[in-house]
Amino acid sequence: MSRNDRLATFLVMGLDNYEVMDLLHESGRSVVRRARRRTDARDVVIKTPAEHLPPANYLARFRNEWVICTAIDSPHVVRSIELIDEPGLTALVFESSPEFTTLSARVDARPPSVRESLQVALGILDGLAAIHARNIVHKDIKPANVLVDPTLSRALIIDFSIASFVSRDVSSLAANTRLEGTVGYMAPEQTGRINRPVDYRSDYYGLGATLYWMLAGERPFAEFGYKLAAECRRQPRGDHEYQHRCANREPAEFQRPFE
Repeated sequence: MSRNDRLATFLVMGLDNYEVMDLLHESGRSVVRRARRRTDARDVVIKTPAEHLPPANYLARFRNEWVICTAIDSPHVVRSIELIDEPGLTALVFESSPEFTTLSARVDARPPSVRESLQVALGILDGLAAIHARNIVHKDIKPANVLVDPTLSRALIIDFSIASFVSRDVSSLAANTRLEGTVGYMAPEQTGRINRPVDYRSDYYGLGATLYWMLAGERPFAEFGYKLAAECRRQPRGDHEYQHRCANREPAEFQRPFE
């Protein structure tokens, strides 16, 4: 089926209140499209399940993402607008800013300076503070789940598909028994291989890995691939290219963005 045919099918599904503008992302679990609401010309992003998935594989996940997103109110977290939950049709609608792009795409196009990297990290940190204040753990902080504006002055955390509510009392949390997150950015406890619970600290691991990637140009522990257990036992290796880049920077670039 051609792209135009797929967009037409999408409109027939019951979302005729939205004009689909573009296909943004497609994975084995979901499809994300940019759209415009016809009633007020508002730009939105619409997330629907992948076509091949049966309802049992996505209904609970979409409903959970809606509940979690509506519980958070922060300029550093994507805002949810609507959950469409009807027979044969499930979709999440989010606010959209067309000038924003994923951090991964932005860094691939032009590596950020140290100052810009710290600025983005502080924006993510503000978003995590709002998320954790609601007893929520995101579980998948990575460059593809952060949107940034062209100047890297704003950062938005997106994709709460595996996020969950957790207790504030970390001593009462049970250890994770299955792999959750993205290889290279997930904390060791998210692998299900060690006897530690997943809590708000797991998101800070993802933030640290993302900042490392922005500065060094690769993920920490990249040489291990899927051997995640080794991440618990050693430090990231030094990056000679990054050290060379830093040696040629002005000292002012290493100051905090707001100093």
